Amino acid sequence: MGSAHDADERDHDSIKAIVNNDGVVRGRTLSAHTHGFDALDDLVTGVAEDFDHPVTTIPDQGPHSDHWPYVQWGVPGYHLMSETGDEGRGWGHTFADTLDKLEVRDLREQSILLTELCVRLADEGFAVEHEEPEAIAAALEAEDLAAGMKVIGDWPYGE
Repeated sequence: MGSAHDADERDHDSIKAIVNNDGVVRGRTLSAHTHGFDALDDLVTGVAEDFDHPVTTIPDQGPHSDHWPYVQWGVPGYHLMSETGDEGRGWGHTFADTLDKLEVRDLREQSILLTELCVRLADEGFAVEHEEPEAIAAALEAEDLAAGMKVIGDWPYGE
């Protein structure tokens, strides 16, 4: 609810990009939904290569979590998480979601990697263009995500 409220209150043009770390450190390999923003894909891939850390990029739309209230209106954004294979969410979002479940190495490495990603993203020399909301809506349609979003009332673009 907080990100939706914030996104409603802000001038989207004033936001360079969103970084949503939701579910990181649950596994060694990071995955990054880049929502079709090629510059974001290139940036996270470059950081991963520089630090020799595994990252999978997913250029598709990921219309769930705290980045989405911004990305749906064309703000470039990452949804970063860890690949967990068949484990799924595991302890996440439960009372058992505590630090003792994490691998210290993954926590240390991903903290460094994600900090570097944010530093490079914020650098004045890095640019990423916003998209028109119509382009995001078209991508959702092309990826067969729109129908389900419409059924559950998550489609923000009108009819």
